[in-house]
Amino acid sequence: MVRMVWNRTTDITDFCGSINLSDNLDSVTMELKWNMPVNPQDRYLYNSLPKLDVGDKIDLIGETKTLFSGIIVERGIAGEMTAYDYGFYLKNNDVILQVKTDANTAISKLCEKAGISLGTMPSMPTQIKKIYAEESCSEILEDILEQVTAEQGKNYFWRVKGGKLNIYEYPTKITYAYHKFETGNTLDITYALGSVGGSDSITELRNAVQVVSEDNETIKILATAEDAASIAKFGRMLDVVKQSGDEQNPQTVAENKLRENNTVKKTRNVSNMLGSEAVEAGVLLLFSSDKFEVTGVYLVKNVTHTFGAGHTMSMDVMKTEVV
Repeated sequence: MVRMVWNRTTDITDFCGSINLSDNLDSVTMELKWNMPVNPQDRYLYNSLPKLDVGDKIDLIGETKTLFSGIIVERGIAGEMTAYDYGFYLKNNDVILQVKTDANTAISKLCEKAGISLGTMPSMPTQIKKIYAEESCSEILEDILEQVTAEQGKNYFWRVKGGKLNIYEYPTKITYAYHKFETGNTLDITYALGSVGGSDSITELRNAVQVVSEDNETIKILATAEDAASIAKFGRMLDVVKQSGDEQNPQTVAENKLRENNTVKKTRNVSNMLGSEAVEAGVLLLFSSDKFEVTGVYLVKNVTHTFGAGHTMSMDVMKTEVV
């Protein structure tokens, strides 16, 4: 059973309904939605109801950990409430930042500008040379991480937890997630799939990459990488990457871009699953359901937890070869 805590002091769980927690790798923040009862004609309810307002703090406490900490950003007069985690401040603050240093130092300077503490992050020696103006902190961070990915061939995502910005590499270890029943028994959630949909797609596949530079209105090809077998099967689909500086090796950038995008994307969406607090966006799950074409290791792209009489989940996952 989860608990909703208002302003770090008051348990308001009994007043909260339809609690939904959404976590998406492509989103800057986690989102928490719930409903509060509203009946101005009921003076007993009106007098006992906590008076939540935008800007108030909200924590969602699970059985194993704090699932969400953030602030109320929207209050509907019919009782609908929306809160974002503290990544909200990175999204809604623009800064001016000039850097000529490694990515770790650049991110540290960004945190100083944004007034947010820096938690954990991996070593990222990629050199960043750029002037950022009229961009939000989150846009700057995403740009820095994209440059690191282009050079290092590793994907990253980030979350603000415990009031600190944390940078994570995409995982290489499988998470084993279990649903806990009221009886105390547990079940691996991948054994009990709900409704399954999805597709296999080549719409975003790129099997050839050229890294180019532009100087005095002249385009120069710096590096090329391609996959002959993929081109023979699917046809040639070229991705042109423009490089403005010499901080990154063009051939490395081309090969990393090819490795990242030269794949058939196998995505599946699974709804009405048993819920597990271990499942967050960015974890790897191992499925073994041949019947529904969900077999192998999948990366959780986004997940929505629903808390009520029980705990259920819906998620979008993408097949990956990383184990």
